[in-house]
Amino acid sequence: MPNKTTTPIPCSWTRPIDGGPVEYYEVWHHVADQEWGMIGVTADTTYTVLVVVGAWNFVKVRAIGPTGETGVYSLDSDPYSPGVSGVPDEPGVVSIYVPIKKGC
Repeated sequence: MPNKTTTPIPCSWTRPIDGGPVEYYEVWHHVADQEWGMIGVTADTTYTVLVVVGAWNFVKVRAIGPTGETGVYSLDSDPYSPGVSGVPDEPGVVSIYVPIKKGC
C-alpha cells in the first residue's frame, strides 16, 4: 500500500453553551471509505489535524466531562480535500459545531 501524503489543517470549535463543565475534547478524523478514528484529545478548542491529500476528509469532536461523562458528537465538518481540482489547498480553519447533552 503506498504512503499517503498528509498536510496539517487547523480545526476549531466553540465550547458548548449548555451542559456541565468540559474536561477535554476527543478529536475524530474520517477519510472517505474508511472508519472514523479518534486521533487525539485536547483541553483547547483547537487541534491541528493531518488530512490526507487527494481524499475527502472529515473531522468531528465530542466533549468529555470531569468524571468521564460524554457529550454527543459534533456535526461532521464540511468535507475537505486538499489537492483535488477546484478545492482550495488552504481552507483556513475548519469550524465544527459541538452540541452537548445536559449533564456533561
